[in-house]
Amino acid sequence: MDRHRRADCLRRVLAPASIAVVGASERNFYGRTVLENLARHGYRGAVIPVNPRATTVRDLPCYPSLSEAPPADVVVCAVSRDHFVDVVSEAASTGAAGVVALTSGLAETQEPQWTEVEAKAREIADEAGMALIGPNGLGVIGHAHGAYAFGAPVPWEIGAGRTALIMESGGLVCGSLAALSAYGAGLAHAVSIGNGHAVGVTDWVDALASSAEVGQIGLMLEAMPRWPEFSDAVRAATERGKTLYAVKTGKSEAGARAAATHTGALAGDHATASGLLEQLGIQQAASMGGLLTALALHERFGGPAGTNLAVFAASGGAVGIIADAAADRDIAVRPYAPATREAITGLSGILDPSNPLDLGGQALSKPAEFGTAVERVLADPGVGAAVYVPSLGLPGESLPDHQRLLELVASAAARAGKPVIVTQLNYTATTSEVMAAYRGADNLLICPSLEHCLDGLGPWLRTHPDEPDAEPDPEADAKPDREPRPEPPGARVPAVAVTAPGEDEIKALLAARDIPVPKSVTYPPGDTPTAVPFETAVLKGMSPGVTHKSRAGLVAVGLRGGERLREAEAAMVETAAAGGLPLPALLLEEMAPPGRDVFLSISAQPAGTIVTMGEGGTDVEEQADVGFLGWPATPSEVSRFVGRSVRGATVAQREELARLLGRLVGVYLDAGFTMLECNPVRLYDTGVRVLDAVAMREPGHG
Repeated sequence: MDRHRRADCLRRVLAPASIAVVGASERNFYGRTVLENLARHGYRGAVIPVNPRATTVRDLPCYPSLSEAPPADVVVCAVSRDHFVDVVSEAASTGAAGVVALTSGLAETQEPQWTEVEAKAREIADEAGMALIGPNGLGVIGHAHGAYAFGAPVPWEIGAGRTALIMESGGLVCGSLAALSAYGAGLAHAVSIGNGHAVGVTDWVDALASSAEVGQIGLMLEAMPRWPEFSDAVRAATERGKTLYAVKTGKSEAGARAAATHTGALAGDHATASGLLEQLGIQQAASMGGLLTALALHERFGGPAGTNLAVFAASGGAVGIIADAAADRDIAVRPYAPATREAITGLSGILDPSNPLDLGGQALSKPAEFGTAVERVLADPGVGAAVYVPSLGLPGESLPDHQRLLELVASAAARAGKPVIVTQLNYTATTSEVMAAYRGADNLLICPSLEHCLDGLGPWLRTHPDEPDAEPDPEADAKPDREPRPEPPGARVPAVAVTAPGEDEIKALLAARDIPVPKSVTYPPGDTPTAVPFETAVLKGMSPGVTHKSRAGLVAVGLRGGERLREAEAAMVETAAAGGLPLPALLLEEMAPPGRDVFLSISAQPAGTIVTMGEGGTDVEEQADVGFLGWPATPSEVSRFVGRSVRGATVAQREELARLLGRLVGVYLDAGFTMLECNPVRLYDTGVRVLDAVAMREPGHG
């Protein structure tokens, strides 16, 4: 089934005219819960219980099978894995748009029998042009239609909104709905992907890209989707005005694969994913709480009016803690405008009108002046939002004076038209009470913790058009530089067995693409040139399988004259023999003049073709100062990537590196490489030169 047909099916799943629930009963938790959710959230379409052991369920007529029931747009499968394929097959035969599979115990068990069962169900669904959502998920929600085909209780009051959630974990979807409800934020759609082998993150972004009901999309990613399809879907969504936020798990990189190259050590899954999300303009949150706070801010207040965050509290210690936490998240807490500083000096005992602002010890005794100071801060033209931290936590009825200050902040926020996020340094027993009291307050959001507050504010503030890289770009809609060859998912992930061509072969390929490389001579040990053909030379030992020549003692630099060359060769032959390394050939190169060294690699990662670039040298892993780019990429994405990865480079140098990158990708793809690493690339005021190159390819290529 092609992506356009699948997207049409998914849109139909979110707005179904009828929903059948296979496994509906008064006792089956999942089947019962789906029916309860449909009733609770006002689904107006036809609800069709299916169960051969019942004639009615919840006062609805119950059918023994799908083939004997009225046709349904969506079939919810709430039966055991033994009956899973039968339900999918019957749903396909009745013309359903999609099956929402709550069934578990299939491919996620990694047991061959059940992995095969899930694969069979996918095959049936695909042949029928039907979407298979899950299994091992909790379902989907189309809020505007009350279509809560969801297998976990959703008892919270949730209003209509423009937020869509796409998450692999059903439990996290459920918790996210509770958080959005507490924030007073609305919902458009929510999706639990489950195993996601048939319909994944990319498919849902694709389906929602053109939805007029959706303004912002929140992603929880356990793994990075395949780059070519995912990047196309995200670009389509952003072109249609959608804002995407994401939280990516796996920062510890405990499962990062070992590799024998610089590239493998640098391209950990989380680091790579972070670079790719940044490339696409997806705002990243550091936590689930932050993701939901960012979505709630965007849902309730739209985009920020400015990038500066005002911080105020009636405690000097508190504002210091908040300032440090904001700095840790790269949130701008800049000074107020001179007029603002002048206007608030002296109010409520304010002595230092700085940002963050200590409102002084007189706030409780002079509440009117406190309120005036808050209004003046919110009127500052550079302020996009504010954070207020009450000194004793979120105040309930037991703290009437502190509650009065919160009311003044709420009034000031409503008049100013700028959001104020009220939070606390420590959890208090009145948290739920205060959140409920101000749930729908104009321009006020109560957040239960400072960490969630700032984790969400950072991504939200970065959507402002004055943020770096967010300005309109005339090339933003350009097609990616080069489309990758068609390939099945995961096809270019390096195989266990790879071959490594010699550096002389690699550089011959580069030179054929007009990529500058040093002049060189290749010869076997013992056939030493009688004279060094260059003023100063570098000698490299080419031992199959050795990717770090310098670490193996197979590099000698600064060679002048035949005698020095012969000495270096003899020492290298001895080193190789001592290490049990074969040494069939030596590469003698002209030594390049000094310049700035850059690391550049292209590699096949689980997400697709990934470019890595940063400061070069033998200690590149220790520096870890690199960026990541998914390929294909648009010209504007390449330009931004080079500028971020090689800071301080001139415009001419950045353009030279961008051209080099395009040519290297051409070599990588045409040669069938799974990795091409150039370290260093020597960067000059005008021009570049690839000094060292390592590559790997799967057997059978080249």
